[in-house]
Amino acid sequence: MNQRRSFVVLLAVAFLFGVVVFSASASADVAAPVFQSPVREAAVALTAIQPSPVNIGQELVFEMQLAVANINPGVGAAEVYLGYNPLLVSPTASPGQPIAEVLPDFFGVASVSVNEILLTCPVGSGPCLHLVVAGPPQVTKTGAIARFHFTALAEGQGCFTVFGAQLADADGFPVTPVTLPTGSTCVQINSRSTITGTILRQGTPGNPNPGGGSLMCSEARVVNTALAAVTGANGNFSIADVPPGTYTVEASYSGYLRAAATGVVVQSGVLTVPVGTVRLLGGDANGDGVINILDVGSVISEFGRTGVPVRSDAPDCLDSDDPNDINDDGIVNIGDLAIVAGNWGKVGPTAWVP
Repeated sequence: MNQRRSFVVLLAVAFLFGVVVFSASASADVAAPVFQSPVREAAVALTAIQPSPVNIGQELVFEMQLAVANINPGVGAAEVYLGYNPLLVSPTASPGQPIAEVLPDFFGVASVSVNEILLTCPVGSGPCLHLVVAGPPQVTKTGAIARFHFTALAEGQGCFTVFGAQLADADGFPVTPVTLPTGSTCVQINSRSTITGTILRQGTPGNPNPGGGSLMCSEARVVNTALAAVTGANGNFSIADVPPGTYTVEASYSGYLRAAATGVVVQSGVLTVPVGTVRLLGGDANGDGVINILDVGSVISEFGRTGVPVRSDAPDCLDSDDPNDINDDGIVNIGDLAIVAGNWGKVGPTAWVP
């Protein structure tokens, strides 16, 4: 009985061992799972464009950044193409200077291999900037590799797009770039306007006018800007390249009180902003903005003088002018004194009225 039991146990063990051997042999025929390395990606991003919006003729600036995290042995080189619309924007570069301003924020001291404008981009369409930079490999870092400068040329949406970005690690293996934002980075470009108007001057031109004075050479200027213009023969003026905003326009001429048009609104897309006609009041011979006894004294001091300089006798407006000859007839006489007396006590700037 015991011999039979031992045989059964031995048979059972042999069976189990056979199953184990068979199972192990069968498992050997199944392919081992393949180890998948994590995706190696790094971000290529454009920063917001400044200023925004931008006016025609202004410079706009933005940067390109790289961001890597745990990329071994580190990202060591980058190649990018930056597309743009040449009808709306143009790269700004000084003579002899590179197109892109390479920054040390990411690579530290980077070596630049390519920094150029391509009239036909190999990827995308139209022109683009082509930039290749390399430097010490970065395993985990975020920083700017370049700053771009463009000039706004025309009204519209100025957009910039990163094409064909390539990154490589220190061993020369590729790192997948992820472009941010996924589309284009854009800025609104606003047009500039022209402010127009007419400046007349009390008592000018004298008739007859032996001094040759005319309605030329009055000045119109946009207050708190460098924008200004002088009038032509009919007293008309045009101040060009005025960006959108709300302004005060002043009119002036030697011997006259200034006049001001306030709240002049310039809107994007409006090419011409007329401010109408103004008539300057004469008599401010000493230019202090008030017509009083001091101006009378100034005119009396030159009373009877002839051949005085007249600025408005030539379209270049380069001649000097004697403010005591208020009506620009080349003579300081009773006509000028009458203008002073008629405006006694008035203060500038006066309202912008005909």
